[in-house]
Amino acid sequence: MISSKTMIIDAHVNITEDGRWFNTGHDASVERLIDEMAEAGIGKCLLISMPIATNNRYVATVVDRHPERFR
Repeated sequence: MISSKTMIIDAHVNITEDGRWFNTGHDASVERLIDEMAEAGIGKCLLISMPIATNNRYVATVVDRHPERFR
């Protein structure tokens, strides 16, 4: 059982600036991630950039916009 003082952290999350995940129908947008985090009870995520999908600058911008959610 998880106590009410416990925060769940997802330690490896990828997003893309345009929300597309390569040539699939998956949604990799930050908006979808925030919705999924709320649904799953995840308090924070560690965003990881992937050179072939996004860049550090975009990830840093998202962290700056949502410091309570992302590192």
